[in-house]
Amino acid sequence: MKPPARKLDLVKKILADDAAIRDLSSPSLARLSALFTANNPARVLKKM
Repeated sequence: MKPPARKLDLVKKILADDAAIRDLSSPSLARLSALFTANNPARVLKKM
């Protein structure tokens, strides 16, 4: 039994939006990770 077309369209939109949010947040998460792994976090904070 197939789900109604509207429901399928909504799920596809949700997944596409989720992927877009992950793409936008990845650079920020990478910078945050660098703060935690840096030898001198104070120096990294000055650069931001």
